Amino acid sequence: MAGKDVFTEALELLEMGEKVALSTIVASKGSLPMSKKAKMLVRPDGKIVGTVGGGCLEADVWAEARRVVESETPSLQKFILTEKHAGENGLNCGGNVEIFTEPLLPGRDETLLVEIKRIIAARDSAILATLVAGGDAHSKLLIDSTGETWGSLGHFEADQYVVGEFEALETIPEGLLKVIDLQVDGRDQKVFMESICPEPTL
Repeated sequence: MAGKDVFTEALELLEMGEKVALSTIVASKGSLPMSKKAKMLVRPDGKIVGTVGGGCLEADVWAEARRVVESETPSLQKFILTEKHAGENGLNCGGNVEIFTEPLLPGRDETLLVEIKRIIAARDSAILATLVAGGDAHSKLLIDSTGETWGSLGHFEADQYVVGEFEALETIPEGLLKVIDLQVDGRDQKVFMESICPEPTL
């Protein structure tokens, strides 16, 4: 099912009352067999949309996605791929990668996905910030190119920090991938910021 947009696919499934899991590479080091901007949606039937790299890594993430949907609790995992480990699975490379896997639930997550779908359809750009560690689960903040926001990271200070990062940009860069370490109310938090940009046309 390669080539389909994971956000649109997720929205369609949620509108049908289905739960899904979305896995996103939030950090990577070394030589990895995927673009840095990699997402994989695991459908209720076990089929996947998108990729986080294939082979053993994808199989492990798929299993975690199934667990996350069942528990409705997100997770942040670190995978270490040695050259031997990767090579045994046809991935001829090594490195390590952090992957955030979150459940998307009907009746809760449609609103943000509707806005992302609108932004993609309009060939507009946006920044999506996701709290991946240290705070309340399911916390996201979406900022479109005009500065309008949807959602929240769960704390005013965190939201304002991300808004400040957005305002410092002249334009939203296509390849924005950034992990921000924050301390909010005495808790260490990790926020993953990524850009949503239109696909280039020939």
